Order: sequence, then structure tokens, then C-alpha cells
Amino acid sequence: MTSRWHGLLLLLSAMVGWAAPAGAGCPVDGAARLRDTRQEMAERALAAAASGDPRCVDKGLALANVLDLDPGARACAAAEALQAGDGDLHAFRADLEWRCGRPRRAYGEALAAIGDDPEAALGWLVLARVLAARFRFSAARAAAERAVALAPRSARVWFALAEVAAERPRRRQALASYLEHAAAAGEPPERIAGARDNLLLIDALGDRPVWVVRRREVPGRLPLEPLAGRPGTLRGWLVEIAVGGRRKVPALLDSGASGLHLAPTALRRVPMEVLTRGTLFGGGGSGSHAVVRGLLDELRLGPLTFSSALAVRSAGSLERHGAYQAIVGLDVLASAGVRVIVDPFTREVRLALPDAGGEEQGDPLAVDPWPEGEEGVTLYRVAGQLLVEAEVETQAERRRALLLFDTGASRSLIDGGLLDEMGQRFRRGSRRASAYGGQLELLGEVPRLQLAVGGSRRHLKGVGV
Repeated sequence: MTSRWHGLLLLLSAMVGWAAPAGAGCPVDGAARLRDTRQEMAERALAAAASGDPRCVDKGLALANVLDLDPGARACAAAEALQAGDGDLHAFRADLEWRCGRPRRAYGEALAAIGDDPEAALGWLVLARVLAARFRFSAARAAAERAVALAPRSARVWFALAEVAAERPRRRQALASYLEHAAAAGEPPERIAGARDNLLLIDALGDRPVWVVRRREVPGRLPLEPLAGRPGTLRGWLVEIAVGGRRKVPALLDSGASGLHLAPTALRRVPMEVLTRGTLFGGGGSGSHAVVRGLLDELRLGPLTFSSALAVRSAGSLERHGAYQAIVGLDVLASAGVRVIVDPFTREVRLALPDAGGEEQGDPLAVDPWPEGEEGVTLYRVAGQLLVEAEVETQAERRRALLLFDTGASRSLIDGGLLDEMGQRFRRGSRRASAYGGQLELLGEVPRLQLAVGGSRRHLKGVGV
């Protein structure tokens, strides 16, 4: 752990007069069970820093990182330095490894935490997130339900359950419980607002189904048209959709988006049943965008036809030049129960029936998120977005990381925090990239790096930061 952290916590402990009673155990013992409020856990972390016991001090510092008591702390470096020795430490490290984009390490630490302490709700929470990210949804639901049973006052476990709940009533209950505890837990305002919007949408839908498949002609294909950028560059791929079964509009096929997004121009003379009005967070511009959510009677997408298509209508144009009037996430195609293969070389999306397989394993402790013999690139789905395991190499270091696989991005970008951890400098300066709702401000540009995904390695130049 960093001396900066140690000094900070000791100073705060001295200011308020915290000290562990003689002969008492470490104040943070059992904290991974998530039975205390955020404030109570913060107090326990500070008390641990004043204990004088090196092991207890390490646990207090680890919990402080988990709670983000100091947003400037290098939590990822702290996770690597942490020597896990009991269920709490394993759970703390699992949480930090997950947040730092190291799911395989997070998975191992979560299992170790549960093995040492079956009531470590934080271990079950991280396990649920890893399993859901690797598309093991039945097992993820079981892990999230276990976390909720162990820590019913934790906002985080309710949010995790809401993300994987299969039935709408259970998802509604999870969102309502999350909102009940979110403010006291210090949850981000945008996450709270998003949960409120989702709760309103569930109430507006009632028991009506969405994305009902009316036609599915598979195997089938969906032609792709390149969206050209500067000479020699590609800004994305376009497909044609028929909104309301009548109006044909160009749409950006975007693996970095979730659902169907429509500009007002795509809905001219096309009725949409308005369900809710809310806010969408992310993208460019201000980062928050007023939207309307509603239902379309029909949506045609190549060999697929849906009724009761759930759509998000933006307040303005999705692309400043009007090159496309809609954005289609890959989950729209997948909701038809098909396997999706995006092939830029043949300029088409191929749809096929999924591979035959046995019943999904529901035991979160028995399922393997990375089974032997699995071919192709390892994908993850986190917060509705596809991530890919990759190796990033700069002039300073080589490191494995999770990268967003975004067919709708106008250029390749890399996180400045990752470059800082790798000791890689970059040219600072005003840069911009197109994003949902406007322009995204960048910190600068790294001259060159290498990227290896699967069996492919590419040299990239002028990557935005």
C-alpha cells in the first residue's frame, strides 16, 4: 500500500481520536459481508489504520480503496500490492481487480473469498459480475441472489441483481431496493437517475412484452455499407432499417451501444407510443441527453421483423451531417435468438441459429467462465457494452487490458489512466472525437502503440487519449 494512503488515514484517525481497543480484533474484520453502511465501513477503515497491526492496517487501506475514500489513489496498483490472507482481503482484492479490468484475477479472488467466508457478500457480488460479463446469466443470477440474501442493505448488490434479473417483477423490486439505499451508499448521481428512469419504464410497460419476433429468416444476411471518414479512414458501418415497417432509414451498427436509438427525423409520419421521458448518460457534448422512450408497432432489419420494438428517441440529430438517423446495438439482433457474425471483409452481417448446447449451468461455484476449447476472441458484456481481451504495448510497457469493442466509434481511443500506469507519456493538446450527442473532448494523443487481439496484431498511430 502507498505511504500516501497510510499517512492520510493515520492523520484522519488521529484527528478524530480513533483507536482500536486493546486486545480487540481488526475493526474491518467481516467488512466484506457488506452489512454496514458506507459511513460505518469508512469509520472502520480509518480505525484499522490506527491499530498498529500491519495486517490490520493493510485491510483498512484496502477497504478505503474499495470505498473510493480518496479518488486520487492508485487503486489498481494497490490491488497488485495487496497480500490477500483472509476472506475480507480476498474480497477487497476481487473488487479492485474487477474495477481495474482484470476479470480473471477478480474471479479467482472472489472464489477464494467465498471459500474462506461463505457469507462474504462482496465476493458473491464480484462473482455475479464476472459470470454475467461472460454470458453465464443463470449462474450470475444465483450469485447475485446470494449476495442480496447476505447483504440486503447494500445498494451495490441490489443493482447487480437488477442487471441480471430474468423476470420483470424481480428486476423492479431490485431497482426499488437499490434506490432505497443508493443515496446513503454514495452511489453516483447518474446511476441513481438511470435506475429511476428504468423503474419508470418498467411501470409504464406493465406486463407487455417487447421485441416480439414476427419474422426470422435464418441463415440470413444484412448488407453493410461503409461510412467513410477522412481519406483512408472508416467511421463505421451502416445498415438499412424500416421504422414502423414503412420508413427506411440508414442506421449505424454500433457494438458499443445497447438497444435502438432514433433521431426525430427517423420518426416522421411514423407513430411511436411514448412511455417515459428521461435522461441518457454518456457520449459527447454535455454527457447527458434528454430522451423519450417508447414502442414502435414494427421494425424491419434485414431478415428480421419485430413488433413492440422498444426505442429511444433523441432530442436532436444523432450525427451532425445526417449520415445516419438511427443507431442499432448488436443486442437488438441477438434478441431474435440468433448468432451474429459481423464480417467487414465481405461487408455483411450474417445471422445463424445458435450452436446447440446443453442446459446452462446454474451453480455459480461450478460453472467455468472460460471453458477449455473455446475458440475465437474472448468477449465480455459489461453495462450493455462489448469488451474484448487485448494486449496493449507502448514504448514503456506491455500489458493485458479490456478494451471496448465499438463498431460505431469514429476513431480508436485509449484511457489516459492506463497510459499513466504503464508509464507512457503522450502529447497533450486539444482533440475531439464524435460521440453520441456531440463531440467528446480528449486529453491528447499517443503517437503509436501496438494492439494484439486474438491472433491479430496491429500497429496504431495517433491514438486519442
